[in-house]
Amino acid sequence: MFKVVPTSWNLVSQLQDNTRSITSREMPKVFLSYRRSDASAIAGRIFDRLVVYYGREAVFMDVDNIPIGTDFRKHIGGFLHQCDILLAIVGTKWLVADDSGAPRLLDTDDPVRNELKTALQIGVPIIPVLVDGARMPSAGDLPDDLREFAVRNAAEVASGRDFDAHTERLIRSIDRILMEGGKEPRADEFTVRIRPTTVQNLPGHNASIKSRTRSWIKYLFRNLVAPVILVILAHYLVVVKLNLNYNYLRAATIFIPLCAGFLLFWYERQGSGAALVLGAAVGGMSVIAMLLIVGLTAKVPIVPATLLDWQESAEYSVGIALSMLMGNVIASLFLKSKLQFWQGPGGTRKAK
Repeated sequence: MFKVVPTSWNLVSQLQDNTRSITSREMPKVFLSYRRSDASAIAGRIFDRLVVYYGREAVFMDVDNIPIGTDFRKHIGGFLHQCDILLAIVGTKWLVADDSGAPRLLDTDDPVRNELKTALQIGVPIIPVLVDGARMPSAGDLPDDLREFAVRNAAEVASGRDFDAHTERLIRSIDRILMEGGKEPRADEFTVRIRPTTVQNLPGHNASIKSRTRSWIKYLFRNLVAPVILVILAHYLVVVKLNLNYNYLRAATIFIPLCAGFLLFWYERQGSGAALVLGAAVGGMSVIAMLLIVGLTAKVPIVPATLLDWQESAEYSVGIALSMLMGNVIASLFLKSKLQFWQGPGGTRKAK
């Protein structure tokens, strides 16, 4: 049984020797699709790791594999028809707009668009690889011929200390897809010598768990805790501190979750389901906090005493949830109208 230590130069040397010894089996072919202005550095690191694992001839990356003077479109198209799997490297600028302000994916000549379109048409398995905190694009972010890409389950790779653990997990996913398609991931000897016995044996496994935990904490703070704090602050200022008309409080409990729902879609690319769940949580927590504040400051029972009080509390809670849902829907419609504008009435408008 063996344990992988990707940073060990001795092990890398052994892997390269193993790679050179594989001659009798047909190796899998892996295609790396990426945008140079977005993620060229980390795409190069992923390429290097895949080359050590599968061999140089098995991994295609445009900078390394296209001969000088060759029509790169024909060369890439030919390799796509031979490859067994495509890795789409998606960074934070993958949906970047060009100089005219139009998303580059709307340009029918965009290389990344054509690579994904060809892979989807011929049925090549695709793994989106989200790097350095990038989010998976929604169907509304993509042109019609790439909508299917939005529903592909993505892998995550960070460029920091979790890089080794993330790339090992990515390689295991690639091997699983290759074996499901009847392909040999690599020669048997090579497989036995570096395959870890369990996930826990992977270097950086605990660090990977901590990284995911931190991401969830940040997500919950942005989309749950922060809106609740703002609603509580508005309630304190309107009711306790300034003693203003309650209509100001109602306006705040509409405006704050409306903005939260808008930002949930705009930055997290999460739809109405997530907005409704988070909105219900924000509404419930906010109402409980407001009842506590009123009870402690006015020295009245915290639990509503009358049916009218219960009804008012329910109205606030439901109103907050629906406002967050509405903000999410508005963001979705706004982005859709923006994409339709750039695509034009017939969906043929191009970015220049």
